[in-house]
Amino acid sequence: MEGTFRKEIHGKELYLFNAKGDLIFKRWLDQNRSVVFDVMAYDKATLVSITDKMIQDDKDNSSSK
Repeated sequence: MEGTFRKEIHGKELYLFNAKGDLIFKRWLDQNRSVVFDVMAYDKATLVSITDKMIQDDKDNSSSK
């Protein structure tokens, strides 16, 4: 089951789900827009908020100067 994705199209929207059924990507087909919901799907930091990670990276970068 690993590596299995499910694609669904509803109207003008495309949805991509992982093997667990979690929504990981959405694209509006009539626009040049898309959203990635799980940027680090296979990373150790999967449950870390993108914003929290950016804040931590900024702190790490500023402390190393």
